[in-house]
Parts: sequence; C-alpha cells; structure tokens
Amino acid sequence: MAKTARRVVAIIVAVLVMAGAVWVGVAANARDSVAIYLDGTPFVCETGVAEPYASDEDETVAGIRITNDLDCTLRFHASIESDFAVELTSITIPLAGPTTVNGASVVQLDGDISTVFPLPRDEDQVIGRDAILDLESPLVLEPGESTSFAASLKYSLGSCVSPGGAMIVENAPIATVSALGISGERDGQRGGYAFIGTADSSCDS
Repeated sequence: MAKTARRVVAIIVAVLVMAGAVWVGVAANARDSVAIYLDGTPFVCETGVAEPYASDEDETVAGIRITNDLDCTLRFHASIESDFAVELTSITIPLAGPTTVNGASVVQLDGDISTVFPLPRDEDQVIGRDAILDLESPLVLEPGESTSFAASLKYSLGSCVSPGGAMIVENAPIATVSALGISGERDGQRGGYAFIGTADSSCDS
C-alpha cells in the first residue's frame, strides 16, 4: 500500500514538473513574439537637428546632434504575434537617463500611458545612466495588436561627447514584458541610433 502511495505521489510530482516546464516555455514563446522596433523616422525635433550618422562598421543609423536647444522625440513601436496576450510593464531607453553623459535625457513618455520617471535604479550599471520608465498600469497587448510610443528628449548638463564623435545605442529600446505571470526583457530588434557630439556636448579641455 505504501509503495502504491509513493508511486502515485511520484507520478503527481512528475506531472506537475512537466506542466510547470510547459507553462514556462509557453510564456517564453509569448514574450519572444513581442517586437520592439524604431519608427522609420525615429527622431522628430522641435528644436535641434536629427541626421544620419555613419558608424565605424559603415552602417548608417538615425541620430540627433547634442545641442543645448535640443528638444526631440524618439518614436518606436511594439507589436505581438502570439496566441496569448502580454503585458508591457516598463520601457528602458539606454544612455538617456537622468545622469547620462551623452547630453540627452528622456523627460517623458508621451501618449495615453502614465509613467513614473525618473527611476534611477540600475543595480548592475551606473545609477541613472539609462532612462527606466515604469508604467503605472501595465499595457496589455492582445494577439496581433501593436502600439506606439514617443519619448521626449531634452538637453542635459554634464555631457561628454566630443564634436564629431557619437554614442551609438543598439538593440533598443528595451521592454519588460510579462506573459502568463512570468516577466522578461525584450530588446529592440531593428537598427540603432546615435547621440552625435557637438561643441555643446564636449568636455574636452
């Protein structure tokens, strides 16, 4: 009788472990189906200059010149191809936080989404280097849906990018995505962008 009971318990445990593994796998696939990508014209400026920048790899990316009148918007999108809904809980824009040295900081995430900013909580990196925008309410993306974002960028003091140089950001923005109760990060999939140095952003002596 005891042996039979132990077998039943073992079978139940094995089934639960298998079900858990399937759950985790399905959640991972749902998160992986989310695409984060830049708009075809990523930067739109009220004041300041948006222009292409040629990187060392002979790749041209969208860029903005770091001038003290900078007032630009970074536009990007999120879409999903999955049978399960996901939740977007935060957006990270690298090298655009309150203590960045590139001369451009995110001050707002526009649209109908309410955000908390700034949140300088980069535990593994320099505090405040990246703009981490936590959504006060998770944004639900249903299967096949897409949404757009617009992050406002303004000139920030303490920049240190030499004229003609640039800070290039790849695989961004980054979204924190939750599927079936399990969260993970999803990097940007298409291209990158550059913060281009000028006399206003230089720290050269």
